[in-house]
Amino acid sequence: MKLIFNGITACLTALLFTLNANAQTVDYIINYKSDTVKCAIGKGFLAKNYSYKLTPDGKSVKISIDDVKEYYIAKDKILNRAVIREGKDKREYMQLIEGGKIDLYEKNTTTTYGSGPNQMINTTSNTLWYISKGSDTVKEVKNNEVSIFSLFNKSRKDRKSDFVEMIHDNKEVYDKYIADDKYSFKQVQRLVHYYNTGILL
Repeated sequence: MKLIFNGITACLTALLFTLNANAQTVDYIINYKSDTVKCAIGKGFLAKNYSYKLTPDGKSVKISIDDVKEYYIAKDKILNRAVIREGKDKREYMQLIEGGKIDLYEKNTTTTYGSGPNQMINTTSNTLWYISKGSDTVKEVKNNEVSIFSLFNKSRKDRKSDFVEMIHDNKEVYDKYIADDKYSFKQVQRLVHYYNTGILL
């Protein structure tokens, strides 16, 4: 009987701990004054953009690139930040994958184009990674785009050169990059994490 009671107590304790942890994990936005505002972030069924509410029954406010520098969606553990792509002048949101001295971002795009004699519609999904260091201007360092439009992107050689420029001042990370001689998505993330934390995944 005591064993059963101890088991139930342990389960209840674990449940309360989990509920408490979840209750402390909240969505938030950060404005351009660097104010952090706790809120609830969501997206309607047909909505393209996220909105936030300060209270459950409060007014829904659209998240705007002009007002919100970054926003965090707790249930998905996703932080989106407003950045400027190299060569562009407008901000856009990108998902932060690794943060620290070097920030690594992901942007997913969909390209639709017609091909063949009947102009069949084709759609491809592309993943692009961008990097920055002490700046909100990001440079493309990785992509998996294989469409005809990839011809207009920065070359693989230039992307690798920009990546090396970011990590070159950390000898251990740079030496690892040279020794492994890999440039996959996984390896780029490993090296950025290593640069930021000193820990190699």
